Amino acid sequence: MGLLLISTLTVVLVVCTGKTIASVPPSPAALPTPARQDAREVSLQIGDLPPTLVLCPESGEINHYLQLLQAGGSPSYEVTANEWTSLRESGAEAGWVSSFTQNPADCDARLGERQSASAVSYAIRFKTTAAATGAFKAGFLGLRPAPGLVLPGLTEGERTTLGPDSWVYDQTAQSPSVWVAYWARRDFVLFLFAEHLTPSVAQGAATGMDQRVR
Repeated sequence: MGLLLISTLTVVLVVCTGKTIASVPPSPAALPTPARQDAREVSLQIGDLPPTLVLCPESGEINHYLQLLQAGGSPSYEVTANEWTSLRESGAEAGWVSSFTQNPADCDARLGERQSASAVSYAIRFKTTAAATGAFKAGFLGLRPAPGLVLPGLTEGERTTLGPDSWVYDQTAQSPSVWVAYWARRDFVLFLFAEHLTPSVAQGAATGMDQRVR
């Protein structure tokens, strides 16, 4: 296997003196700036998963997450740090990682090597929708289906229910039992890696994340 246009109308008035007066458009600084959605809000929540799973202590803002991985000597640190560097170079400006497991001992394991039911999500916000779409096309953590690839368990595009810029890979019937989704929605790219969960539970978790993007 290996997502504002402000137009200002300037009114020109011709007064009786023959002079032309142009109204002054409001200063951009005076216009209210829409609040950017917090990546934490979009990321995987405990309500998206079975109640037997618990939040890993490393979860949180992505730089904090990486600091804890590094301090703990996690084998996942280097590849995750390199991915975050690449995403920032592509326009990422914020990220949140949520990691849940049934067995807390699995919190430090690499993706694909957890022995209990678990799920990890990355919610990465970009400066623009175009930047998010570009990042989706580049893949995540080295995962990206080759163009035209036909593979049992692989679903792409609208059939995933996660939008046109999306793919889902279901390997829950094999070992290791994994279910992976990656997609772009507005100015976010979202990644979900589930292990030892049923496809319906994993899909429901992805749908919960997707529906929180506004």
